Amino acid sequence: MSALLQLHFNAPREFICNYLKKNELLSEVSDAEQIYLETDYSEINEQLQINLNWSIEAIWALAWVGGFHEKLTFNTGVENSLASFLPDFHELESAEKYIKKFRARKQKVVFVELDRFYRAHWYARNLQLEGKSSNKVNLSIIMERRRALEWVSNSFEVWDEISLDT
Repeated sequence: MSALLQLHFNAPREFICNYLKKNELLSEVSDAEQIYLETDYSEINEQLQINLNWSIEAIWALAWVGGFHEKLTFNTGVENSLASFLPDFHELESAEKYIKKFRARKQKVVFVELDRFYRAHWYARNLQLEGKSSNKVNLSIIMERRRALEWVSNSFEVWDEISLDT
């Protein structure tokens, strides 16, 4: 996911494809993500470009699951430290380094966090439906982070089909 996000930051598609292939990650790319690898980024519709940009929030949540940082919020974006956790694509750093440092949190801890995000999602969505807002929640941040936590918590979930009902 973080390799694909580099397309949003103008990395050449061929470079990202080669990186994924070299790290034996092409088979892990979802059907929806495959579109980014098969289409020139400038030709991808605006909504898919926005979706790719928002994936950074899911990456942040996955980094939390892996013990790279300690706090997931409902209203603040990704910290600058995220780049230090991920492979350095410019230097062709292997994904193996990230994988070796990954220390999955206990299932119960992840589930409690997922519950918090489910409740925050409900709250933020309710505010939106009522035409209200709060600086305590950002619906888009919550949704992307919740998607990652749902995926981690439910091994049967397919990334592209995760339900974010509230």
